[in-house]
Amino acid sequence: MEDNIVSCPSGLRVRVSKLKVRQFKLLGNRKALETGEVFEAFLGACASEVIDPGPAYVGSWSPGTVFDWKKALQGDRFAALLGIRRATHPQPFEFDVTCAVCRGEVGWTVNLKDLPVVPYPPTSIAAFVDKKELEVDLGDHRVFFRLMTGAEEERIRNHLDRLEKTDKRTRKHPFDPLLDGALARFSRIEPAPKDPREWYEDLDADLMLRVGAALEATAGGIETTLEVVHSEKPQCGGTTKVELPFGSKDFWIPRGPGMGTSDAD
Repeated sequence: MEDNIVSCPSGLRVRVSKLKVRQFKLLGNRKALETGEVFEAFLGACASEVIDPGPAYVGSWSPGTVFDWKKALQGDRFAALLGIRRATHPQPFEFDVTCAVCRGEVGWTVNLKDLPVVPYPPTSIAAFVDKKELEVDLGDHRVFFRLMTGAEEERIRNHLDRLEKTDKRTRKHPFDPLLDGALARFSRIEPAPKDPREWYEDLDADLMLRVGAALEATAGGIETTLEVVHSEKPQCGGTTKVELPFGSKDFWIPRGPGMGTSDAD
């Protein structure tokens, strides 16, 4: 990571710096971790220098102004946060995984610089710049959505929090984080169903998967699905797919023994 410069999936390039104690101590605040407040603080303090806004922000940011990470694309935010982590702890990330085959413990090491970057498609960048929705045609209906940003993540999180806290006696449907979370991702459905929750539950499974594929195809980011092979136990040799535990304290506070090696460029 030359001079701590991070190249983000949209083409944005920013210089990142190490975490200071005032940011690092936020990791002990569970609520701040759950709400994302920790990561907003990290981005604001350690990724404020824009080297190149790229096509996504060239019209919304100008030199000498503060870059608004709340309005930044989710994939760019994640890339910058990984860069901050690497700047603070350049050693590889070591963690334990429970093997899906034999249930044994597997020690695994990941060089964060080797995680593949998935660029945003040009059509997605254009929609983001023009503040337009993207859509999926499901035949009888069309589902519209916007690319995920920090502000959109916050909107969805607050919406689901309100739904969960709503008096059960006044709700037609019980709160379901998966179903309600999926519906919260849509900006609108045309024609508008009388009951969006019932419409979604009655949707054919293949159409639901089509929506998911469209959300994935229009996004950019960092590939964080890891395949952990239980090579330490040849008689097992199982492969376990896990997600990088980005939101855990362990990710940001690495193990002591690994502090001597570096995955820096």
